[in-house]
Amino acid sequence: MNQVEIYAAEKRMSLLLNEKFEMQKELHALLCGEQKETIEAYTRLFDVMDEVIIQEAKSIDKNKNAAHQRLNETSNVIVKKIFVELKTRVVDDTKG
Repeated sequence: MNQVEIYAAEKRMSLLLNEKFEMQKELHALLCGEQKETIEAYTRLFDVMDEVIIQEAKSIDKNKNAAHQRLNETSNVIVKKIFVELKTRVVDDTKG
């Protein structure tokens, strides 16, 4: 997952969270006095939304960690190449 995909996932999660909170705020007063089954149906809906939000957050975190790890590995390779080059130059300078 690249930076654009991570951004898109974060945006989806943000929109879903905002929508969930808006729905809860608006429905709270409307559900007062409703039948138990109706309230339970909306509770299940919010539970599903929570699960999607949690899965999206886990996916984002996992992919950010993977991207960070790849960046670290690339940096380590570059540092090693620089070190080898410097070491080679020092050896060449001492010979010549």
